[in-house]
Amino acid sequence: MYDPRQHRLLGLVVFLWSSILTPRLANNIVKMESYRRRVATSKPLLTEVQKQARLTWAVDHLNWTPELWARVVWTDECSFSTGGFGKVYVTRRPEEKYTDSWGSRTGKVYRERVLPWVYQFMNWVAQQTENPSRQAILMEDGASQHTAKLTKQLHDLNGIAKMSWPANSPDLNPIENVWRLLKQSS
Repeated sequence: MYDPRQHRLLGLVVFLWSSILTPRLANNIVKMESYRRRVATSKPLLTEVQKQARLTWAVDHLNWTPELWARVVWTDECSFSTGGFGKVYVTRRPEEKYTDSWGSRTGKVYRERVLPWVYQFMNWVAQQTENPSRQAILMEDGASQHTAKLTKQLHDLNGIAKMSWPANSPDLNPIENVWRLLKQSS
């Protein structure tokens, strides 16, 4: 695919190499063209399909009331260290001392160890007086443990209502701000 920016940069490079220029003049010409050394973008940009899905999601939820939003149980996974590099700490019960699966986030670990807590919290949300519908909505992103066939079956078995979620949209999830604040404070 033809990219006019790349063509322009290539032309500029050829001009600079073929001309008798001082390094300073060459640097000034490159700067005039707004080229700078920058950190490479590590996250891929959104595709047109993803942009459309995000827009559709936003339009679909534009008129949601505070009561509807209060039903959403936001989830996300995050890794952070509170003790620096050294001992690894996990959250577990004393009798689970030699259970080594807490540190990994496989679908099996998610279904057996995380979802029971999520379902318990969803039941609590459903019981709140501010939630007259008595139903909670689970928001999960597209992580593999969330989209696994067995996870979907478990949600169906437990009658879990799920919010559709556009791909590559962590910025739409308010819990991302909680992770940021936790990481900044540690």
